[in-house]
Amino acid sequence: MKTCSTLCRAASQGLLAGILAWIVTLPAAAQTAATTTPTGAHDAGWHFLATGYLWTPALHAQTVRGDDLDMSISDVVSNLDAALMGGIQAHHGRLSLNLDMVYAGLSEEVDTTANLLGRPVSAEADVDLELLVPTAYVGYAVVCASAFELEVLAGARYARVETDIDFTVNGPGPLVLDRSRSESSDIVDGIAGVRGQVLIGERWFMPFYLDAGAGDSSFTWQAFAGVGFRVTRNVDLTAGYRHLYWDLDDSKVLDDLALSGPLAGVRYRF
Repeated sequence: MKTCSTLCRAASQGLLAGILAWIVTLPAAAQTAATTTPTGAHDAGWHFLATGYLWTPALHAQTVRGDDLDMSISDVVSNLDAALMGGIQAHHGRLSLNLDMVYAGLSEEVDTTANLLGRPVSAEADVDLELLVPTAYVGYAVVCASAFELEVLAGARYARVETDIDFTVNGPGPLVLDRSRSESSDIVDGIAGVRGQVLIGERWFMPFYLDAGAGDSSFTWQAFAGVGFRVTRNVDLTAGYRHLYWDLDDSKVLDDLALSGPLAGVRYRF
């Protein structure tokens, strides 16, 4: 298992330290405002939040053979076979237990040409990609004022990437060549980060999230920033932009993988 390089550690620690330093300089009025926070997470007893969301990222990856794999947001949406995205949080005082899950299954049919015995022939490729990314972490609220919340986080992210390729070459006459290839990679990384939100009105708020880490990957990081609206006491709507990246030097399938795109979701408090 590969550990994060000294440079990666210094960059992630410096980024988190910068965020904490910015928080210290927030005006005192923002720390002591009397309005209710959108989460209500720091009351006595256990409180739970369940979130369902739709994330439609563009995909960029490089295979271990040096090939680039790029899918735009419209390509991802049109080739999406199945998706499951959501999370749950359990809060007790300043402590929180969190689980986020992303699953997506993509498939694409590609018609191309190949060179067989010096002659161009038609070829078809069926490509299936499955991505499963659960992230589990523990949070502790270091700032829990009415108008601003900040938690420090520590946990782990698991990723499983599976690819299946069926390649068919229609040769001269009755000649047909069929080939199949399947590969999978399992990546487990430790992560640390911050999460919080700023209240910008009685109903509007701005959530943010940042983590970084390493383990089976050389380096991974994730960031989200957006805006939310409190519809009722128990229901919030959120929208924003999310980026997730891995540097996968030891993977059997990919050298790196990046997912970036808009996200919209509903959060229910109970």
